[in-house]
Amino acid sequence: MFPAESQVLEGPLGDRYRTMQELVERKAQHVVGARKKAEHLRDEAKGLLRDAHEKLRRLSKLEETYEENEKLLQEKAAQLDGLEAKMRSILKDINEQIQIYNTCQ
Repeated sequence: MFPAESQVLEGPLGDRYRTMQELVERKAQHVVGARKKAEHLRDEAKGLLRDAHEKLRRLSKLEETYEENEKLLQEKAAQLDGLEAKMRSILKDINEQIQIYNTCQ
């Protein structure tokens, strides 16, 4: 009753079947290629995200170090101002002693 499979796959219907089968295979290969590309892009994005997090962490540590150094610099500047004031006072005392010494001669 039904024609044999070999008879169905011959002629225009068989050509159309083979064309559709080739199209399906090409589409399947395209899907596989697209999936591999998507996986590669996902992996690359994960790597970039990891790098970005690491650089953010480093930046945070650098900011902390910068703030600590800024405080230290301010402390040293204040210490230097105090030493300069002390030096001026000593210089003034020396000049006064010189004046006294010169007056005594």
